[in-house]
Amino acid sequence: INHDERIDCEFPLIRTARKTNEIQAERLFARLGRIHKFVKAEDSVLILGIAFRPGVKEHTNSGAYEIRSAAVHLGLESFVDDPLYSDHDIRELGFAPWRLQSSRLPSILVLNTAHPEYRAVCPELLRSKGVRAVVDGRNIWQRVQFAQKGLAYVAPGIPSTASLSSVRKG
Repeated sequence: INHDERIDCEFPLIRTARKTNEIQAERLFARLGRIHKFVKAEDSVLILGIAFRPGVKEHTNSGAYEIRSAAVHLGLESFVDDPLYSDHDIRELGFAPWRLQSSRLPSILVLNTAHPEYRAVCPELLRSKGVRAVVDGRNIWQRVQFAQKGLAYVAPGIPSTASLSSVRKG
């Protein structure tokens, strides 16, 4: 993907796609703030997955880096959980570890990697652990299940839970 920069050639489509991907995390955080009045100074973020692909321990080109940058830009502390990486591995990559199995969780959860372990998360359990909002970066969860448990839900290309009442009326 970076080959065009090494040989001084132009691949505008690749460059545009890369820039679009880089701003997705900021756009989703902005939606969360605008629609749900979330993203406050006291919030923190748990990024689920540092791996680029589900089930593969490879973090090159992982979106976790852009998610962390977007969180830092907003003044939010960020943490990472990934079942394929030890706490030591996570620290070596410059992230702070925090396990999804912990008794308390950060207020915002961001799904980056669709590992099988993340597919069956329980919205009610997340809520009981302090989660108030989820960003489903892989569109694998059902927004209605999160809304029913009082959690804000944002995903690319999916109307937010704030829009559910207007969808039901229309």
